Amino acid sequence: MDTGALVLTLHEKYVILWATSRATAAEIARCEYSLEGKILSLLLLPESDDGLHTFHVVAVTSKMRGVAWEVRSIPEAQKSSTLCLRQYCEFGLGGTEEHHLLLAVDPVGWTATMGGTLDRFSREVVTSITPSGFLRSWAARVNLEKSEVHWLATFSVETGIHLASLLTSSSVGKAAIVGSSRNDLSIWATRSATLEHSIEFENHEVIMDLDWACTPDSQSILSVGFRHRVLLLSQLRYDYLQGGPSWAPIREIKIRE
Repeated sequence: MDTGALVLTLHEKYVILWATSRATAAEIARCEYSLEGKILSLLLLPESDDGLHTFHVVAVTSKMRGVAWEVRSIPEAQKSSTLCLRQYCEFGLGGTEEHHLLLAVDPVGWTATMGGTLDRFSREVVTSITPSGFLRSWAARVNLEKSEVHWLATFSVETGIHLASLLTSSSVGKAAIVGSSRNDLSIWATRSATLEHSIEFENHEVIMDLDWACTPDSQSILSVGFRHRVLLLSQLRYDYLQGGPSWAPIREIKIRE
């Protein structure tokens, strides 16, 4: 959290807050919890300007239920402060179908703060996909007055990808999905809910990792990690007349040697 001086670890029945500024981590506090379903993600929510002193961490399960914890710095005398950990609230994201993957949106192109409103144009915080391939993106807002976390689905699209093995999305409106065989890749524009590019690699090429980056003018770059190489794909200017591809490989990095 913040500069990395604090770490929150998730265990079966409780979370622990650690101070990691020294060589050996020290436990600050722990808090018990109870959730239905398999936990898919533990993530730090972006904060308002008050986030310099308060952090909110959420865990979300496959049943689309979740719990939020608050880490607050309480000022004391002589410029010192005490850290407090407490359960902030429980919440539900709605829907009846269980979710398969849920991951934080990769923060390329924006800072760690967020506005006070919640609508379809709010910054996306997490992206989820069901076993049948229904993809959703979610925005969140912390209500400090009522001690609640409000969630809103900003977009959804049926991808037809069953039991996706990897999922990653970026804050500039792109999502990449790897199928169950781990050798097929599709790239989606989340704000228009459209498929931009798909590619199938050789059977022996297993996709191990995905990561986003972007240029200063918000053109997306996706790195696709295999066992022995990394392939960089770049977003292109789409040609509506010729109907050419909107993504192309720009560099290959061989890591075996």
